Amino acid sequence: MTTIMLFIFSIVMIWKQMQQKSAPCGKRDENEVELVIIAIANIKVMHHTNIGITGTIRRNLQRTTISYKHIQLHMEKNSFFKIRTLDHLL
Repeated sequence: MTTIMLFIFSIVMIWKQMQQKSAPCGKRDENEVELVIIAIANIKVMHHTNIGITGTIRRNLQRTTISYKHIQLHMEKNSFFKIRTLDHLL
């Protein structure tokens, strides 16, 4: 549980930094959008992490990995994608 909270905290910090660095016209760098998406994917991975009785960490990585190519294709396909659409996740 604390690991998930740390990931959420890190996303909030990235989000605040992005808001401070945003361009005057409101456009954001695609790399910053990718950072947020990857951080959210990491939260999903940690959500499916189980610690057994022996302390061994096992991960269920079902549909939680977002590849760089998938993000690039998504960005090209949806050029109108705005970081503001992720507000409800934070």
